[in-house]
Amino acid sequence: MSNRRFEVFEYRQVLVRMRQGDSDRDIAGAHLMGRSKLKTVRQVALTHGWLDRGRPLPDDAELAGIFGRDPKVRRRRSWNSRRPTLYRSTSAPGPSSRTSPASRSRRGSS
Repeated sequence: MSNRRFEVFEYRQVLVRMRQGDSDRDIAGAHLMGRSKLKTVRQVALTHGWLDRGRPLPDDAELAGIFGRDPKVRRRRSWNSRRPTLYRSTSAPGPSSRTSPASRSRRGSS
């Protein structure tokens, strides 16, 4: 799950599970986040007092401001956008990957 970008609702879901008393292993086992990211989220949540059940959860703007995209992490382009020629249409003109019956008969096989 390295370099995965999380949505605000995913942070909110993790905070709710942390407030309920779930461990980081339990939350990671549900495939919400990895354990290293959960450790960071728990530290931030403890610092801000978000795990206190008497206080309301932070709003989306506050979560986005704190857990927003890290400018040091470079955005990756998808693999197929770097190699567009590999994904041509199969109906494109050009040599076929199949052998024609005429060429098979020339080689003596049927």
